[in-house]
Amino acid sequence: MRRKWLSCVDRTRGGLVIRVLQFNILADSLADGAENSGQALPAAHLCETGAAGCHYHFQAESPCHTFRTSKLNLDWEYRKPQILEILRQANADLICLQEVDCFGDLKAALQSCGFQGSFCKKSWRKIKDGSAVFWRQKLLTLVDRMALRVLPGSAMTALFLRLATCDGKHVVVCATHLKAGFSVEMEEHRLAQALALQKHLQKFVGDTDDTPIILAADLNAHHSPYALCTAAVCNDPRAVVEPKAIRAFLDGGFQSAYPKFPSFTAWSGWLDRDVKANLDYILLKGPVHTLGVLEGPDEQAVSHCAELLPNEHWPSDHIHLLADVEVF
Repeated sequence: MRRKWLSCVDRTRGGLVIRVLQFNILADSLADGAENSGQALPAAHLCETGAAGCHYHFQAESPCHTFRTSKLNLDWEYRKPQILEILRQANADLICLQEVDCFGDLKAALQSCGFQGSFCKKSWRKIKDGSAVFWRQKLLTLVDRMALRVLPGSAMTALFLRLATCDGKHVVVCATHLKAGFSVEMEEHRLAQALALQKHLQKFVGDTDDTPIILAADLNAHHSPYALCTAAVCNDPRAVVEPKAIRAFLDGGFQSAYPKFPSFTAWSGWLDRDVKANLDYILLKGPVHTLGVLEGPDEQAVSHCAELLPNEHWPSDHIHLLADVEVF
């Protein structure tokens, strides 16, 4: 996918520059492909720039967790080198990943490139994946770590790290993954998660305003209102989901590393449905600002493929975000 680099400021403030990558890599345990790929065409209304939502091609008898792409394209040994190549080309200093269930494979590969890592599995025993953070050892050193559930009774967990820069300054990093679902009810649940996460994060940071905070996560929440597809009509204006979770982070003092949110960061092609939205974020708080970002692809980069994401050439149903941030 062709993507352009966007510079956000002309000069730095003399602080340390950290390149941050955010990527939901699609867990091996969740990567179920179809016997025959590309059965449905992408929903036309989701191909419009900035469109978001969930469109059903048909109603399955039971919940469908099978992607349209071939099973062969989702084999871990096929996808692993693709994922590692994306990470290599990004040349990031801080790598935040979700849906990680092969942490050992990634750790071994990234250690040889000078990284250390930490992993936090989701809480429920039947769930195999979680969040991981890797940091370049020449630039950052682990000082403290905490992992916990975002809300009681929820499988979703958050990984908090306090890292020291080479000049001794502390940076707090949080990687997490909030609950998925395109409905008003699920957005309310994510709002509760967003508020709880900020409380946990503030407690971990402590009573100080001079610690840079980097939150890199799959928040499963779009940043603007979108209409749901109903049985009566697509994009039903009577069924609108308001972006309460993202607003809660912005109201809490976070700013997006991206001056303009990407049109989408996930565009999943399931057998029964298409799911498209901006779900991934790099959010900043405190003495840290953006120098530049890797812009998202346009719709044509994905919509030409009936399978959408993932597919033969892309290993996940998400794209990665990349930002150069300066801590000062």
